[in-house]
Amino acid sequence: MSDEEPPVLDWSRVIHKNVRSADGVAAGNIAAEKGDKIFIQSAGGEVHAVIPKTLVKSFNGAEVMLKKPWADLGDYILSKEEPLINWDGIINKNIVSSDGKAVGNVAAIKGKEVVIKSTTGSQGYDVIPKTMVDRVNGNEVVLKKRMADVSDYMRHQD
Repeated sequence: MSDEEPPVLDWSRVIHKNVRSADGVAAGNIAAEKGDKIFIQSAGGEVHAVIPKTLVKSFNGAEVMLKKPWADLGDYILSKEEPLINWDGIINKNIVSSDGKAVGNVAAIKGKEVVIKSTTGSQGYDVIPKTMVDRVNGNEVVLKKRMADVSDYMRHQD
């Protein structure tokens, strides 16, 4: 493989494939890819890490190998703890990023995810893990990330 050739040519081929850190630790499997990120899920099926594609070292057809050891991946691991929130009580509230920008309205709560209806008029819904919610501030649900980073943790559904 040349330095110019990416480790994965067709990212759709790695969906559901196993992921290992550089030191061989099983990190889960790839649930989805979006933009420059891959979403890694645990055996329980929930997304627990969002990794930049630039950290992918190789793909051997069965497993994706990362460039970093497990101990260096902490910044990409999502918190496993959900904030203490009355989840049913946030339906229809506005949802904003940590820098105060409008993301949409909470349409529903589905398992470990918050379903968001965009206020920009786009079709369908976006889904974000509950672990991304920081707090409820009056009529607003505040996320842990700035608007520039929020889309990295969302996935779209029709």
